Amino acid sequence: MVKKPTPGGNPAIESWTKNIIGTDGKLDVASRSSQDAYISFQTDPNTWNSVHIYHIGGGEGMGSGDVNGDGDRNPVLSGLLARNP
Repeated sequence: MVKKPTPGGNPAIESWTKNIIGTDGKLDVASRSSQDAYISFQTDPNTWNSVHIYHIGGGEGMGSGDVNGDGDRNPVLSGLLARNP
């Protein structure tokens, strides 16, 4: 997962934080709009597989962490936990 700079920061010039979601070492991007959340898994350098994970129905913000103690990072948003298979 790639995390943008803190609120009020400038994502065009500040560094982004890379957090690995999967175990294959490729970049995975968790993203959300005001209504839906997705995880895009990099399959090749220029190929991505996007998966719709939740219809949120409003709100904002997103984070990640090992919420369930299994050693994998889990996306967390609007009070919802997306478990890493």
